[in-house]
Amino acid sequence: MGSTGTPRTFKQVVTSGLAGLSADQIEAAQKEARRTGACILECVVRMGFADERTLLKEVASRIGAEFKFLDSFVADADVVRLLQARQATKYCVMPLASSGESISVAMCDPFNFSALDELKLLLRKEIRV
Repeated sequence: MGSTGTPRTFKQVVTSGLAGLSADQIEAAQKEARRTGACILECVVRMGFADERTLLKEVASRIGAEFKFLDSFVADADVVRLLQARQATKYCVMPLASSGESISVAMCDPFNFSALDELKLLLRKEIRV
């Protein structure tokens, strides 16, 4: 955990009692993740232990990030153009909005700190997930 008690890895989030999962469910999802190479979150959902949107909202809340349903979200085209398609694909990120010295992004993996650091250097702005 981070110095403020915020989980610093997805595994810490999941293993800290996420979404009311039992210890047996967490262990089963971890075992499946190791076996398949999939993300623990994906395994939790695939195994029917939790609903994906509910799980993602709770993860976002625990790490201090905002959760948005992007299926109806319209991003600012000028902000989206700040990253080339290959960069967005590489980091699995989508710029959403820019405000002053910061930019808000949607990310597949908000625990990918090296991607966040690289984006900060590339865009010369603070990155908000």
